[in-house]
Amino acid sequence: MDFRRVRATGTVAAWLLGLGLLLVLASSSLAAEKQWSPGDSSIAASPAGAVEEVAPAASSGEKGPDPWQKMNRAIFDFNEFADVYVLAPTARGWAFITPHFFHVAIRNFNDLILMPTILFNDVLQLEGEHAMQDLGRLMFNASFGLLGLIDVATYMGIPQNDADFGETLGYWGVPSGPYLVLPLFGPSTVRGGVGRLGDGAGTFYFSYLPIWATFLVRGVDIISWRSEHLEDVDLSRRESLDYYVFMRDAYLQLRRVKIDEARGISTQTSLEDDDLYFYDEFDDEPEEDDLETDGQGSESRGELSPAASESAGKHGS
Repeated sequence: MDFRRVRATGTVAAWLLGLGLLLVLASSSLAAEKQWSPGDSSIAASPAGAVEEVAPAASSGEKGPDPWQKMNRAIFDFNEFADVYVLAPTARGWAFITPHFFHVAIRNFNDLILMPTILFNDVLQLEGEHAMQDLGRLMFNASFGLLGLIDVATYMGIPQNDADFGETLGYWGVPSGPYLVLPLFGPSTVRGGVGRLGDGAGTFYFSYLPIWATFLVRGVDIISWRSEHLEDVDLSRRESLDYYVFMRDAYLQLRRVKIDEARGISTQTSLEDDDLYFYDEFDDEPEEDDLETDGQGSESRGELSPAASESAGKHGS
């Protein structure tokens, strides 16, 4: 059996499925807006000619952006089980047997192989300066950085950008759709799921690798990242009254911040009416989606650490 042909066929099928979902989502956006924002939502124009969704007031009878909460919680529980009993123990063993510089080299290498996708999305978002920076990082790290193992671009003062297809869809005004927890991948939305398909197609060069090599490259990166944030994730679990709500609200708010920044809307302006309990903690490159919380953020107390913020975006991009 020609596995490359099978994988190529699967990629085409995934693209068609994603486009179908996107069309359904776009056609039902007005009805969705009415369901989630009953009469009190407002909009602000974006630089791209799209519209910005402004957080509605909390309503005790509304499900907000999480109408599939029962299903999402079941998937979330499965992901937590996989993390607690498989990923975290593996990450602890990995941290014990590998030095820190090896983790850094793995992260740098994975950043390099994902850089073409970031470059492509920065072009789609009309971010010319970011695109030039991406190109510079790609060239210098691939050559002088020994195929990305050493991040020489950072030493040269070239910033590292982060862009994905879900963010690009949000930039051009595609509505987020309901919140969605993906098995093993974590927090997302319908739009974010379609974005994942786009990003997967953007890394088409993985199809030239054997299947085992693809899983090795991505799997080692995830295990390495998890090994560096064992205590942070455990702390977030202990301090939040409802870890599901904590992660959902963090993901949705971080995604909204990221898309606002892509549109040129200041972070302070876009969040001035939000209960962003981790606002003082997030870094210069927060992660994904312009959906708002549904007013249940009060169930998850405590501040979100930078690592937890990164976790909400990394595994739900």
